[in-house]
Amino acid sequence: RNLGVTAYISTHTKTPRTPKEYSVIVLREMLGEEWILDQARTLQEEMQPCHVVVHSYADWKWAERLRPLCLSDPAELLEFYSRVDRMHSFRLHASIPALSLGANVTDYAIDSRCLTLEPFGVASVPFTRFGQ
Repeated sequence: RNLGVTAYISTHTKTPRTPKEYSVIVLREMLGEEWILDQARTLQEEMQPCHVVVHSYADWKWAERLRPLCLSDPAELLEFYSRVDRMHSFRLHASIPALSLGANVTDYAIDSRCLTLEPFGVASVPFTRFGQ
């Protein structure tokens, strides 16, 4: 039975319901794809309140002009993601917990790791469609 990531996790864990307060764009360094930063800025303005989040210093340097939050502590990330209503994510390891916490997630495929979501009924979108 294909339950989907959110349904599967919610039937196997007890997650407290948290008010959804903001949208998030999770970026990763993608040298040669700087157009993504322009699209992220546009999306950020459309989805207020919206935060740009990165998970490493290299990601932060690449996205610096967007003033991203750099969150790498697992507990801090889960608390933050529990309040996300809408997420656009270039990181599978951001998409999975956000889905399990009830966020509406669009996962952008940059490599084959995105196929991890398919058995749970979640399809990734090619990263070249970001912002469309």
